[in-house]
Amino acid sequence: MTTMATETERRRGFRTFVTAIITVCADETGARSALRGGLRKPYDALPAGTHKYVTKAGAPADPGERRPEQVHAYYTVAALIAMIPKRMLPKLPIVVEPGQRWGRNLGQCLAEAVLNGAVSLGSGETTLATLAKQSTGGVHRRLPGVISQIAVDPDAVDWVQLLADLESWPTNRGAVVRRWQQSFFHTLNRAERDAAKKAMDTGASASSAGPNTAAG
Repeated sequence: MTTMATETERRRGFRTFVTAIITVCADETGARSALRGGLRKPYDALPAGTHKYVTKAGAPADPGERRPEQVHAYYTVAALIAMIPKRMLPKLPIVVEPGQRWGRNLGQCLAEAVLNGAVSLGSGETTLATLAKQSTGGVHRRLPGVISQIAVDPDAVDWVQLLADLESWPTNRGAVVRRWQQSFFHTLNRAERDAAKKAMDTGASASSAGPNTAAG
């Protein structure tokens, strides 16, 4: 199996898991309460009630399929989805563009929150810098505060990409952090360029129209 095929299978698994968690959170109040119990908890201290829903949604087995700290990513993402208001749950099905390899990582989502006014630029930069320094346990503890700030609409967080990145964090933190930081500034820079182009186009349009002369 090629690397690309393996990556596609992994992302399909992430999407299946996220879809199952969103569905159960929309349908069962008890599930939301149980899953929220996993917020900020170390992997070895997860409440018993979380396992029923996370394993049913398709989290990998421990031991065997993933390292324990990678399996922890599934519990944290499930807890974060259960944490947000029900009206903020994403609409299903999760749409993936043909050929799309990467989703919107947390850096891009954080930049979008800056652009829509949910957080300030300074706060966004500080949040990103703080997350970049975290151990696996640290990033799991910090994320609830970040998500509560930026989850202002159902599409504010790409849960599939967040799960992929958290699962990679224990073994590939440097690459994940780099992508988050680059995406944050790429998104802001692109928005700045688009705004400047729009202003230029508006000015050019106004100039070409000429003065508004009244008929005598």
